[in-house]
Amino acid sequence: MEAQPSALSGSDPVPNVPPPPPANGGGDDSFARKEADFLNRKGESLTTWAAANKIRRDEFLRHCFFYGISVLIILAVILFGSTLCIWVWHLVAPDKWRWLSASELEKVQVLVFSGAASSLATVLGKRILGTDDPKP
Repeated sequence: MEAQPSALSGSDPVPNVPPPPPANGGGDDSFARKEADFLNRKGESLTTWAAANKIRRDEFLRHCFFYGISVLIILAVILFGSTLCIWVWHLVAPDKWRWLSASELEKVQVLVFSGAASSLATVLGKRILGTDDPKP
């Protein structure tokens, strides 16, 4: 009996596999050209491009951090203002319009004035010590 050649033996070609592109550049090199143009634009080296990209990435992170802190400060001011309005409302409104008890109102008063006193002390301390502008 004669042995049949196996598909793994290498004697039979594998069906439905396209041949590789010719080695002399006969294939479609459009992606390679785009990549080369991107990396070699204006005579820029890969190192220069990487440094510029790192700067852009760092600036983006700084902007995100700055805007995040700005949003937090705005939210804190809104919260402080609303708490102050609630405290004043409970001082001037009739009893039937109030919703906080005396102990709760006292806690709001401590919260509002401890935050205000702390902020005022910080601002005055910086002015007196002259540390408003950080010096290098």
